[in-house]
Amino acid sequence: MTINTFEKVLLLPKYEKITASIVWKSGAVTEKGRITNEGKSIFIYNRGSKKYGTRIKEGDFLREIERIEIKEKRGSEAERWLKSWKKAEKMLEESGLWSDVLQNIKDGIEIGFEKIKKAYEIDFNLPKIEKETYQQERERETKLIKEIDERLEESSIRWTMSRPAVIKKMNFGYNNEAILEEIKQALKEKKEYSASGRNKYDISFNYSPEFNKAWYSEEYRNCGNGHYYLALNATHALFYEDD
Repeated sequence: MTINTFEKVLLLPKYEKITASIVWKSGAVTEKGRITNEGKSIFIYNRGSKKYGTRIKEGDFLREIERIEIKEKRGSEAERWLKSWKKAEKMLEESGLWSDVLQNIKDGIEIGFEKIKKAYEIDFNLPKIEKETYQQERERETKLIKEIDERLEESSIRWTMSRPAVIKKMNFGYNNEAILEEIKQALKEKKEYSASGRNKYDISFNYSPEFNKAWYSEEYRNCGNGHYYLALNATHALFYEDD
């Protein structure tokens, strides 16, 4: 896959580290580099580093990068999708967290990638019909989705499962392993727990035993906006949304 515009960057899965060759406008070439699509920017990791690198925003892409070459991953998109969501399913089954999300994942796996992807496309790529009212458009959309699978109409499956799951290990920066151990103990004892940390983001974690749910977030430093995850267990989290 060749990426030579920022629009093509947006086609990559969000927050997944991808190995690529980067050809810079200067003529330099970075072989087997690692990149991440952050939505409004692309992050290129320094060789050998897990957190340091160069962030390139949309307006700087064409000025700094000639092209990015990515080798196709093994297996089809549908196979990668199934593998990633089965992994999330297993983690939730073992931790006992997020029973409603677990049921959605089970339903989504049963429905299958192709149907969910089609429902997502119906949601966001409806052809505009002249003089059609908003209500008429919504009714037509609802009918089409129900024809695919009625469970897609009443749940968030078609948004959250239209792509492979993005699962990452939680990282609180300094004292990370100690905090992860405290989270593990809190989940085991079903004791309310909150933690914070800082790396390139302001990090926060909250666990509610009352609802048996846990949240993890990475917000831009001193900003209050960022990336939000559902904690799957004591160490890993599932990407949910950007804000």
